Amino acid sequence: AEVTRGRYLYNEFGDYAGHRNKESLISSNKALIDESDYNKLSNQIIQSSIIDGLKNFSDYCSTKDVDFYISYPVFAKNLFNKNYADKIQIELSNIHWLNKPEKYLYNFNQLYDSPNHLLFYMRDERSLKLLDDIKQIILSKNTSKK
Repeated sequence: AEVTRGRYLYNEFGDYAGHRNKESLISSNKALIDESDYNKLSNQIIQSSIIDGLKNFSDYCSTKDVDFYISYPVFAKNLFNKNYADKIQIELSNIHWLNKPEKYLYNFNQLYDSPNHLLFYMRDERSLKLLDDIKQIILSKNTSKK
């Protein structure tokens, strides 16, 4: 089995499945440390290379008459910084967003070992949210074409 970041047990889709039936590893102490680290201004730097790459890809999609949307990732509710999220959205104002960041915020007890890693049993719930967001875009596009 391939080891990635110290983890084994990836499924055929590349998803980590080694935490099936496991509880959150985020203790209250780790949560407090993460909270102080994530809210340091030095950890809220917007990477211009990533922003530029997304803008370039969005522009490329437009030339091919393809709609490009991005979604907010899973994130710990207690670590969410609205100002930082707003700055990213402003940097990517020419790109369509599927949703608002608040829709994908989770409590520490719903996360496995980091602020971006849901427990195994939460994956379907998150996928359903994402599918609903995509469905709303499709419905709104079909309604506007009529």
